[in-house]
This record gives sequence, structure tokens and C-alpha cells, in this order.
Amino acid sequence: MAQLLKVLLVALSLGRNSIPRIRVALYGGLGASWRSYSRTRTGLMCPNSGIEVTPFYDLNDPNFLTCGKFDVVYFPGGGQPQQQRVIGTVGRNRIKKFLSDGCGYVGVCAGAYVAYGLGLSPFVDGPRPERQRKIGNTTIQFSHIGSKLLQRFGVTQENVDGVPFFYASGPVMKMLNETQWSNSPFSNPVPFITATSDSVPIEANYTGPHAGKGQILVAYSTYDHMGKVLVSGIHPETNPLNFPELSGPSAPCGGYYAKILQSFVYIAAGKTPTKIHYRTTEDHYWDQ
Repeated sequence: MAQLLKVLLVALSLGRNSIPRIRVALYGGLGASWRSYSRTRTGLMCPNSGIEVTPFYDLNDPNFLTCGKFDVVYFPGGGQPQQQRVIGTVGRNRIKKFLSDGCGYVGVCAGAYVAYGLGLSPFVDGPRPERQRKIGNTTIQFSHIGSKLLQRFGVTQENVDGVPFFYASGPVMKMLNETQWSNSPFSNPVPFITATSDSVPIEANYTGPHAGKGQILVAYSTYDHMGKVLVSGIHPETNPLNFPELSGPSAPCGGYYAKILQSFVYIAAGKTPTKIHYRTTEDHYWDQ
């Protein structure tokens, strides 16, 4: 144990003096919103982010999505049915192999729905009492483990208290109960961020007990014990948008939105000093 701690400390001290290189395959094909795709690419490639982005438009090439070439595959907002049709059965198997080999997946909004559709995550879309979501801006709350992790990227709860994040009819998540995923390839499910808006925009017309407040917006899990999967219902690649014009600016480099966006990729790549552990559905989440 002492030797392991020494190795980790050396690795972290080296990390402070050099920027990790994370290679991201970013989907930009059919079903990817141009706003989400282009702003994600800009936000990930901020100066000194240590992130390299390569766009792709399908997964037909059997030699493209490998851990030798990329650390993370990223599916942005847009339309989940179109994205999943492009992926197809062959692409689904290649993504699962990519994760089984130890690499990562990030899905935002439509990309999160894609993760559910491909069977990559124990988090699924939660109830929709009005069966309709709304586009808007929502405030957020970090979980304990989310707070611990995001501090390492320069973001604290105080930084985001009352700050609106763009939400575009994405998932608000619930976790499958343990019996539903105990014999599956999922493990280590951890909520990172929940919504604090009472009803808008999670539900268009509903203000009852299942409105947005307290629902999970960002969650992490592992796939086949090796792959890291992060799914998000909010869009950190953009500043809060004006309505109905949706004309707000991209997330500026160095700001909290861009830092959270970049943290998604770092966490999915396993490039964070906090190792994530999971105990039970009742209690709770911690790090060591």
C-alpha cells in the first residue's frame, strides 16, 4: 500500500508539470446538432486543455475506434434516433469493444440517449409525468463525489450556485435497481450532478413531485469493469441560451462551463487523481 501511494504521488507531481494528452473521437455525422458539435469541439480544444479532437461521421472503418488511437469517444447533442441508426449493430459492437479495452464514452443529451440505447449505462431516462420536456436553462447541484472530482478541475459548488446550464429536452436520469444491473456489464454507478430547478425546464407544464428538482443530470459508471461511461442531460459546451432565439455564445475557454466540459472527457479517459468507488444503492458514494 505504501509503495502504491508513493507511485500515485509521483504520478500526480508529474501531472502538475505536464499537460496530459487525451485523444477524443467526436461524432459529427447525421443526428449531431451543429451547435452542440461545433461548440463541443471548440470547448475541448481550448489552449492548454491537453485534449486533441478528431471528428468522425460513422464507424464503418474497423480500424478507426481503437484504444491505440483514442482515449474517449464523444457523442454530442442532436437526435438520438439518427445517431443510433448511423452507428448500427456493427458500430455498437465496436463501441463496446472500445470500452471493454479500457477506454471511455461521453454522451451529452442525444449522446446520453445513445448510451442507453446501446446498453452502456445503468442510468436510464427518468419519468416524464407530462411526457414532454422543455428547452431551457437549469441550475445544478454537485453530489459529494461530483464535488470532489470537479474541484480537481477548478470548479466548486460555490462557482456554479445559481448559474444556469442549458438543457434541451435531454435525459433526467434514474438508476436501475441493483437487481436489474447486478448481472450486467455495468458497475460503479455514481451520480455527479443533479438539477435544482423546481419544474422548468425539466417538465414543460408539470410542477408536481416528479418535476426536475433533485433529478440526476450527470452520471458516471463503468462498462465491463474497464470502460468509463459519462452521460449528461445538460450542455456545458454552451453558455445559457437566450429564448426563443437560442443565440447565446459558446462556453468561453477558462470559464466554468468549459472546465466542466473538459472534465467530462478527463473523467471518461480515467485521467483524474480520484478513483471512483461504489458501495450500495442506499449508501452511497465515496472516493479514496
